[in-house]
Amino acid sequence: MQSLRLAAALLSAVVLASCAPDGKGRDDGPKVRQEDSVTRLKAYVERVKDEVAPQARESDLAEATGCPGVGRTWAAGLAVGAEHSDPHFIPIKNWLTSNGFSVTERTADDVRTVTGRSMDGFTVELNLRFIDQVDLTFTSPCSLPTGVPGGPTTPLAAPKSGLEAPSLRLACEKPQRYVLSPSAAQFSGPGLHPIALNRSLPPDAEATDVALPEKWDAASSYNGELDKTRIQLIICITATPGASAGRVACDYNPRPLTLPIREATYQAVVRTARTGQKVAAFVLPGTSSGQDSCPRFINYDEQTVLLRVFTSDALQTKLRPLVTGRR
Repeated sequence: MQSLRLAAALLSAVVLASCAPDGKGRDDGPKVRQEDSVTRLKAYVERVKDEVAPQARESDLAEATGCPGVGRTWAAGLAVGAEHSDPHFIPIKNWLTSNGFSVTERTADDVRTVTGRSMDGFTVELNLRFIDQVDLTFTSPCSLPTGVPGGPTTPLAAPKSGLEAPSLRLACEKPQRYVLSPSAAQFSGPGLHPIALNRSLPPDAEATDVALPEKWDAASSYNGELDKTRIQLIICITATPGASAGRVACDYNPRPLTLPIREATYQAVVRTARTGQKVAAFVLPGTSSGQDSCPRFINYDEQTVLLRVFTSDALQTKLRPLVTGRR
């Protein structure tokens, strides 16, 4: 009987030790569901890339370490190459501190390292190596697949949405996560309802600008800077190139250019600046011809093509009820 008690005591000690916090006060037992860990890791990586490190390369999601039982941690991250690394180290560090990570920093052997931990148990390591390489790795707390006996039953809170976008472009490209600003003016009351325009063209494509009326344009009064206390709407326009429409001579100084031009259609979505709610969608055909298709400024190489663009009058006809009408 005494030997059985001793065996039971030893077994209890082993089980308790495997679930106890480590020397840093951290409990390595499974805390969250595996699918929640993966979703949160992807959200962290995507947000850093979107908001402060657009040139970064994403690493593949991978199992990191084992945990008690069948638990696993998962890791994902970013790398920024030599030509972009140094300017991004501080913005990424600042992003971490402003998004709930408590961080510490040290420098050893020409490697500058920031480590941190979030309130929900995710850890991060940010390294600047020899001033020419930045590596960022997020690691999840221990997690278990759904359905594993003894696994977590309460899902981790979903990644945040409705975040303030650092740019108008991002508010247009990822409306499921970003709004232009939660503090933007409400789209309500009598017109005018100030609006800002973002246009996205395919790589190697150029098109002449189409302006909004100055009274409508939420950027016009602040030298191109959006006044988020005034703006109510954003219009997001993307171009789809079509068939060849020949070539057009553009009278640039000091070097005139003759460029290929293509038909194009433009998909427009109008959203509220404050909530990202879609309030209208329409298509505009490209109708410009001749030198009307030549942008005032152009980034030119051998692959550059022009796109026929819609007229300002066509755009204003579509927007007028939204911008000038009562809501």
